[in-house]
Amino acid sequence: MPTGQFEGKKNLSKETLDLERARESLVEELIAIN
Repeated sequence: MPTGQFEGKKNLSKETLDLERARESLVEELIAIN
């Protein structure tokens, strides 16, 4: 596998993790409001 492809996958998974965290904190905020 070319390194560039691997880098892309790593960056993608990091963005996915950030999205998951943002979604979780958003859900927590909604629960806190209710």
